[in-house]
Amino acid sequence: MTDAKRGIRRFLNHPATEIVIGVLIVASVVLTVMEFAASPSPRWLVVATDAITATFIVELWVRGWASLDRRRFVRDYWIDLVAVLPVFRVFRVARALRLLRVLRLLRLSGVVSRQGTYFPYVLRKGLLEHVAILMFIVLTVVFGTVGMLHFEGRVNARFHDYGRTFWWSLYTLFAGDPNAEQPQTLAGRLITLAVLFMGVGIFAMLTGTVSAFMVQRVMRMGSQDEELTELDRHLIVCGWSPKIGIILRELKAGASGDLPVVVVAQFDDDDELIERTLRRPDVHCVNADFTTMEALDKAGVRQASTAIILSDRRGGRSAQDADARTLLTALTIERMNPRVYTCAELNNRDYGAHLQAGGVNDFVVGGEQSAILLAQAALNRDITGFVTELLTVASGNRFCKLPLPAGWAGRSFDELLPELKRDHEAILVAVEDGQGGAHVNPAHCTFQDGDKIVVIATKPPEL
Repeated sequence: MTDAKRGIRRFLNHPATEIVIGVLIVASVVLTVMEFAASPSPRWLVVATDAITATFIVELWVRGWASLDRRRFVRDYWIDLVAVLPVFRVFRVARALRLLRVLRLLRLSGVVSRQGTYFPYVLRKGLLEHVAILMFIVLTVVFGTVGMLHFEGRVNARFHDYGRTFWWSLYTLFAGDPNAEQPQTLAGRLITLAVLFMGVGIFAMLTGTVSAFMVQRVMRMGSQDEELTELDRHLIVCGWSPKIGIILRELKAGASGDLPVVVVAQFDDDDELIERTLRRPDVHCVNADFTTMEALDKAGVRQASTAIILSDRRGGRSAQDADARTLLTALTIERMNPRVYTCAELNNRDYGAHLQAGGVNDFVVGGEQSAILLAQAALNRDITGFVTELLTVASGNRFCKLPLPAGWAGRSFDELLPELKRDHEAILVAVEDGQGGAHVNPAHCTFQDGDKIVVIATKPPEL
């Protein structure tokens, strides 16, 4: 059941799903306005609006069922819940509650921002403001067109057809002048004033947005609290270094499905760094000090499955200072979520004992592996190509760690070595016993329950 809910949350939070919902919201608002303008409403219009409302009822029910926190779901989606209340056509005026659905379009700005990596600079950095302005323009033109057709069209020949009324709304919105005789009905005059008022407001929004671009640096990805709270079993990367590009590439190549990644670091307005970090739509960014509990909570560490802590030496930090921050962060993560698998990067191996005592699962020493590879290259020439292939999951063979399959207990290492090669094109190279001890190419080994095996293969074999 947990896996099913996790899959549903991923589907509902997928950019394609959010975009489809946005299109349905716009269609619902337009059809609702048309329904008020037409009296009596055509049958197709009634069926279409009811079908969209029913779709939203199902979507909200599924979203609430799969939500990690029902109270937060109600708090975040109460407007949408109110918008689906007038499902029965008892009171005509109650159907106006559907118009509240348009506020949900503001949620799409984060989705479009993550997908807008390749947009032009100005559009990409001010996408929230541009989406809001476009939304207000479309709604104002639709409101003006349909309203004038319904009220003014009865007594004024200028507003008898959609084409002329549409261009009237568009020109009035942008030119600030109804460009002709005054409307003859009270409702028409009120609609004209509303369109003129929205034109002034949209102009002010556009002016403020452009001015902000000229006087500020890049609008970075701010907190994504709402989306991050929906993440589950995701991976957190604390700190920044040039190695993060390699880490993200390996994670993408090795993950069996979508693996959301949350990067927690202080970015210092580095545009290029932000570009590289947010290249993938499933990578979220939290601009904060990763050593604080507040930042880790914002990244959803309590629901995370894995945490990687990089040695962040930006800002002139010494290796000792970077290791101290790594230690603090690793121990804080283990305290907040003992179930998370934590791997940390150190500059000094002596601090590894502190990590192990605090329950940290694994650590690597930066620069140590490269030194070992250089020494091996000197002793065994041209060997680095083979080692690189085994360490990467992007291409070729790689190491795969698997639980001991059922029925293997009591069998020997030597017995299963040729069987794995023959049946699965995999090479058995090591075993990890139940106490965590690693044995590479053991001379005499009989597998026991709780052991794990390490094989070399192009992909994890199905044993």
